Amino acid sequence: MISFLRQILKKPIARHVIMMALAVIVLIVLATQWLRHYTRHNEFVVVPDVVGMSLDEARQAIESSDLVFLIQDSTRYNPNFPKRSVLEQTPAAASQVKVDRKIYLMVNLSDYKKIRVPRIVRQTYRQAEKSLLSAGFQIGDTIYKNDIGRDEVISLIANNQPIEPGELLEENSKIVLILGNGKGGQYIP
Repeated sequence: MISFLRQILKKPIARHVIMMALAVIVLIVLATQWLRHYTRHNEFVVVPDVVGMSLDEARQAIESSDLVFLIQDSTRYNPNFPKRSVLEQTPAAASQVKVDRKIYLMVNLSDYKKIRVPRIVRQTYRQAEKSLLSAGFQIGDTIYKNDIGRDEVISLIANNQPIEPGELLEENSKIVLILGNGKGGQYIP
């Protein structure tokens, strides 16, 4: 057996193959050790719960845990939370993450955003309701007046003031619809 190995090792090709195999094994071991160190294998940080905190408090809590925060979205307003406070966070609180992981925060706006009132005059109630709800408004009361168009929107009222299509109102505002009752009146375009 030993003589067989000596004969194989005398050939240059066999020596080169064995040296390449050893080099590959050494590279794999070194790469594995380097990756464990670089990725901080089995080293975790617990994500703090920052929902409801102000932006400054959340920043301090996140940065003290060796994490990074980014504001992901701030297009929503929730009246149940203080202004400029955290509504949601990703990843969730108490999750285990690596050091320097980015924590994405959704921040409460300081007030509802302004939205244009859609053009719904002379549309049916059902069409107007869909348009207003999809735009982000609420439907208030409906008032019927004499008009030739039955259940057709004649005009709009918000905050006890008449409004025109295209005006800017706060999201979630209640809009009162004045509808025709189909009993005469005249059509005014």
